[in-house]
Order: sequence, then C-alpha cells, then structure tokens
Amino acid sequence: MSVYSGYIPPESSDDSDSESTLQTPASPVLPLNVPRTGIIVVELTVISALNLPLTRFRVKLPNPRLTVFSADGTPPSWQTATVHRSRNPAWNETIQLTLHGSTEVRIQVAHNSNLPTYEYVLGEAIFDFKTIHPKNTEVLQLPLRPVDVPISEYGTCGSVVISARRMTVKRVHSNPVECVTPPLNRSSPRGSFMKSMVGGSLSVPDTDAAQALHRILVRVEKLDNMDLGSQVQSVVSVPYPTIALTCTIVSSLLMGLREQIARDTKTTELLKEIAEVYHFVDDLTDPKVVNALRYILVRILKQTIDSALFLQEYYGFGFIGGCALRQQADASKKLKAHLECFKAFHRAFRRNVTVTDRFPMTSSFSSCEIDDMKMLVRDQYISKLNPVEMDTAHRSVCQPHQSLDVLQDIARWAVDSSDKKNVYWLSGEEKSGKSTLATTVADFFRDISRLGAFVFFEAASSSRNNPTMLFRTITSQLSSYRPSIGEVIAQAIKETPSIGQAGLAQQFSELILRPLLQESLRHEGPLVIIIDGLNECRPMTSRATLLSTLAKELVNLPSFVRIVITSRPDEEICSVFEGCRNVHRRTVDLDEWEKECLLFH
Repeated sequence: MSVYSGYIPPESSDDSDSESTLQTPASPVLPLNVPRTGIIVVELTVISALNLPLTRFRVKLPNPRLTVFSADGTPPSWQTATVHRSRNPAWNETIQLTLHGSTEVRIQVAHNSNLPTYEYVLGEAIFDFKTIHPKNTEVLQLPLRPVDVPISEYGTCGSVVISARRMTVKRVHSNPVECVTPPLNRSSPRGSFMKSMVGGSLSVPDTDAAQALHRILVRVEKLDNMDLGSQVQSVVSVPYPTIALTCTIVSSLLMGLREQIARDTKTTELLKEIAEVYHFVDDLTDPKVVNALRYILVRILKQTIDSALFLQEYYGFGFIGGCALRQQADASKKLKAHLECFKAFHRAFRRNVTVTDRFPMTSSFSSCEIDDMKMLVRDQYISKLNPVEMDTAHRSVCQPHQSLDVLQDIARWAVDSSDKKNVYWLSGEEKSGKSTLATTVADFFRDISRLGAFVFFEAASSSRNNPTMLFRTITSQLSSYRPSIGEVIAQAIKETPSIGQAGLAQQFSELILRPLLQESLRHEGPLVIIIDGLNECRPMTSRATLLSTLAKELVNLPSFVRIVITSRPDEEICSVFEGCRNVHRRTVDLDEWEKECLLFH
C-alpha cells in the first residue's frame, strides 16, 4: 500500500523529513483511449479510515462519514454511509467517477452528528487521479490534513485508505460523477432488505435528493438491525414490532420512488430533513438524544410512514394510480406540513424534551371538523346498529422477533399500491398463532392511525360468534375512525332506519362500501380492516351466507381498503376464497409457531 503525499498541502515550509518517508505513486501516464478533452473514468473504492481524532467537544469516538467532492468546490459528488462510533471505520463502498477537465478530487471525512453544532470536518485530502497508472489497481493511504481546527488541537487527523483503478473509456457520461452499485456490507440478522429490493445492490444517483434518500435508507436499515432495534425498544419502550415494520414500510415505499425522487427537486428539503432526524440512529449513546427519543420516537416513526405514503401519492404511484398529488393546488402546502414536522423533531434533539411538549403531526387523512351536537346525533344513529364490543385487552401479542417475516409480509402488502389483491387471508391450524398475529397487526396499524376496524369471532361467545354482527360492528368502528365516514353512515341509517336488520349484502353496500367510496378518501393511503377467527362464526347456514357475501363484495372496495382475514383452513372457507382473484393467501406453519413460542417465551 502506497502512502500518497503529492497533493496534501504541507503544514510548514520545511517538509523534507516527511517526504523522505513517503512513497510517491508512479508518474502519470495517460492511456491512449482517453480523448483529448481530458476525460478520465476511475473506479474508486473507499476502504477505510485509520486513527481518526476523537470528537472535538465531548472527546468521544466519532461517527465518521466520507464525502467525495470535485476539487473545484462544487457540491458533494458522493457520500458513504455513517459508521457509528469508530476511529477506524470500514466502508468498502465503490463508485465510478467520470472526471471532466480537472482530475483532482477532495476527499473529506466528517463527524456526523444529529446536533448541528457538533458536526464538523475531521480532516481532508486532495487526490489527483492522473497519478494512477491506467492498467493497475493501486491501494493508497492518504494522510488527512485539518480543516475546522488546527493540527495542534488534534495531534493527528489520521488517514483514509482507498483503492483506485483507471478504466477504459468507451462512452462519455453526461454526469460528472456516476455511481456504480456499492456493496452493502452493513449486516442485519435478517439480511439487507435494501439488497433484496434492488437485486442485491443500491445505486446512488448524484442529486441532492437521491443522496438524502440514500442516507435515510442506510439509517433505516441500521435501525432495522435486530440488535440495535432491541436496544432502542428497551431504552425508549417502543412496542414490538413498531420499529421493524416501520423500517420495512418506509424502505419499501421509498425504494420504489427512488427514480422519481432523483429527478425532482421539490421534495429535496423534506428528504434532507428526514435524513437529519434519523441521525439519532448514530447517537444512541448521547443522553440528550435518548431523552428526546423517550417522548418522540413513536411520533417520528408514525410521521415517517405518513410522509412516505404522502410521497407515494405525490408522485402518482398511490392506490388510485395515475393521478399525482403534486398536480393538485394544495400539494405545496401539504409538502410544507410534512417538512415542518421533521424540523420540529430536529429541534427537539437540541433541547430537553418533556412529556408536555407538543409536536405538529400531519394526517394523511382529510380533516373534517364536526361539532359536539353533530357528533351526538351521529352516534345516536349508529348505536341503532347494536354493534358488539371488541375488547382486545385480554388478547396476546407476538413477542420480540416472533413471526417477523409474516408481520413484514403483511405490512409490505398493506402499503403496496401495485398489489391489486386487497384481501390477505392468513390460514392455519388450531393454535398456530393466527389470533396473536391478528392482534399484533391490529395494534401496529392502530398506532399509526391506519386501523379502520378490528373484529374477532369467538365460538364460545354468543355475541361474538354471530355472522350478522360482523358488518354492523365494522361500520361502528369505521364511524369512529373518521368523521367524514361516520357522517355518510349516519345518513344511510337515517334514510333506512332498519338497515341493521337488512340482508348482509345490503348492509355491506350501504354501511361499508358507500362510505368508503368518498372522493376525499382517495389520496389518503391504506385503511386496514381485520377479521379474525372467521371459522368460529355460527351457525353454519349463516356462515355460508357471510362467506358468499365476502367473496362477492370485498372485490368492490376501493384498493386502498386492505382486508386481513384469519381462519382455519376449513373446507367451506377454502372453497370460497381459493376461487377469488383478489385474495392473497398465506399459511401459518403450526410446527414453526410452536418452536417460536418455546424460543421467545
């Protein structure tokens, strides 16, 4: 490995001693195939940094992040992930640089902190790629010089280790810097979900928005790591699987929008602010950060999902398809509201947060003010349906890490606007964990304000085993979910006072389908309805009618309404649902569930 010195400005005029100990790379030799315009294409691998200084103010291990700049001072060309608390970080990330004119780049290592006053450059080096022989791959150690503080304060700035190779120029790229797919070496016990979504690699375009998106995804994946997620859950008391499913949903949505985000500048500020807030992943040893997380982490996670769903609608990839929210008159206002939420979170990390502090939160759902008198009248109408109380306090939920693959699959499906199967049928034998999974899913979507209704059948309960109670109870919960839905339901009951005694098909049409077809709900993202224990409804004749109604009517719901159904694989239920094109089926393995119960209890 060579130690490079030719383009590091000396700290004093007398540098003869240092030069005698350094090896200078071979004299530059231009390859024959490089055009006379001076274009050079280089494959650069950022391997690691060595002996970086401690943080400037708190004298702790830094959170190093390396940035490559053009030497002429233009904005950053490329940036690595942040390594948490290390003086010797390893990145092993590769990019392809297409250099026009100047062949020099500035390589800068900075301490990446959530607190802006603690962010500063640890050191930098300037490197000229002309010094690389065109046929060789050279590994070089570049000494870093100080930037923000004098060398006397640091003692040493350390160095960075890179590998560089001049490539044959076959075509000229329009962008000054192009990034090839860097290997994702950040480990996760479940593997990298970013890898799986982009065929094993992640391409980082050279726009501010794309770079911010990359930083978000890297930190979300780091948070999704089981060990770190467990650490956060224990310190901040976040229920399982909130962190894991938030990471799954956010990564899935944002990765699907990466091309649109890279080309658009209007959402850049929002993405940068989200990336800044998620610095907390790198600062979990900071007492001020941990204190803030106790009060705002759940809000941050919920808001991140809301903002990711907003961007999906904003770019026209939502559940209605083709109609981009950004074309609407109030798009800028909504975008600004999301930005202000993350600015408030960012400010919270700089001060002492208390339980009484309030934070702005966007709602992906249309606001609809309703006065007390109207609400009282509405509730009186809906009470005529005689809904059944669904108390979930006694129901068990999944333990940390339990059935995570199933939970993630449901979460991804729920927000996937391209999946036209709006029913997720989870089948399994007795005691295979279906009800526990259903309750866990319900709790998660309730926490992020996406649960429209949760109804469960119980064979031993005369009130909860009756098929006729299903639509009436779902209707009651939907009316409490959004005022606009409740008003349409109340109007239907006012028009037909006996609708609660009507046939199941008419109940579904008037009390569920009609309210959910409102224009105002079209851009609001997924609404989840969960029906647990369908096989436990009695008597069999009434169950057959209910199954027939579900098979015929659920397909008519708007695509943003996502229905989760759990049941045993009874022959009657299988014969009905297996013929439905809008039903996605997943089977829960009894043996696997029993193994998990022994492992996690």
